[in-house]
Amino acid sequence: MEASLLTILPNLSIGVISVFSLVYVVQKFLLHLDERTTRHEKAMLERETQIRKVEEDVRTTVLMQLSLNTASMNDTAKVMERVMNLLDKH
Repeated sequence: MEASLLTILPNLSIGVISVFSLVYVVQKFLLHLDERTTRHEKAMLERETQIRKVEEDVRTTVLMQLSLNTASMNDTAKVMERVMNLLDKH
């Protein structure tokens, strides 16, 4: 029994070292994954914020341009109506 115990201990310690090594590597990998996920989420939030800012600027600019175009078209329509009235009188 003593001989079998001496043969089991070295094999057992290799297995235990392997398991502990695997656990250590997995823990380090998971910590790295958590750090990477945090950095990715931060980068995506910054990107989304910038995209929303650009979208808001574009929306504001387009709406302002549309309102100016509408006012210009109204003025043009009034001028054309006056010209038609003058031409109809002559």
